[in-house]
Amino acid sequence: MDIFRLRRICAVYASDGINGYPFSLAVIKKALESKLNVCSLLFLHLRRDLPDAFKNNPKFVALECFGFDSLEAIRQRLAKEDISRDSLVFIDSLPVLIEQFSLPSTSWFLTQIAELSVCVLALVHSSESENDQNNEDWRRIESIASTVFELRARDKHTLCRTKTKKRNGTSEEKLEQFSIEEDYSITFSPFDYSSGRTDDKFVENSISAGGTVGNGTATHLSALPFDLGLNLSEEERKAKARVPLPYLDAQTEKGEIALDRPFPGGSSSSSLLCV
Repeated sequence: MDIFRLRRICAVYASDGINGYPFSLAVIKKALESKLNVCSLLFLHLRRDLPDAFKNNPKFVALECFGFDSLEAIRQRLAKEDISRDSLVFIDSLPVLIEQFSLPSTSWFLTQIAELSVCVLALVHSSESENDQNNEDWRRIESIASTVFELRARDKHTLCRTKTKKRNGTSEEKLEQFSIEEDYSITFSPFDYSSGRTDDKFVENSISAGGTVGNGTATHLSALPFDLGLNLSEEERKAKARVPLPYLDAQTEKGEIALDRPFPGGSSSSSLLCV
């Protein structure tokens, strides 16, 4: 994970019994290691429960936000922390904000904070009583997020599907498995799709969306009805590079002489080209 690729609003969506809080702390750890300032807005967790390595870091600030009665009050309190373009702001429970202040107000709050900081990292945890309203709330948050980390448990693996919107309007998607150590170091590795369940909609949707499984491309290229030449061996690439291309010869002096050879009837090929 390149922390400097994260921008504006990044949402962590945890479901299937996965706790997304450790994943979020792992992202914070990477931000601190990258010398970014981090401000955590705690609506569900306590500051005392944060890792000591975070609390003792001068670049880390945690604000318990249980007593605020408006998002504007939170924004004004946050302004006192000198949030800038080298700051990451973490929100530990987006559903709490939505329930307390409504979805439109929460969306406004996220965009306001995103304008001040390099990135807003917001945790969304699904509940056992998922309903249409919860799904609609998530779709709204997903629509304004630049990056979404969707966490799932599959066959004793913890998977992360990362969906990133690019500035040119396109998007990319990647499916990996991950593990988190006790110190909140996170490791990503390619997910072997062939070892998973063939009826897994979460994995199937990643493939059908044009994403990559891990860092590989062979899984998707093998389904194409033609050869793109991307899976050549090193020897095959070298042999292919040695083959002269006719249109390149035509751009050289040797090629121009060859084009000027006479045709039956006294005309040259170059004169036929010049109409």
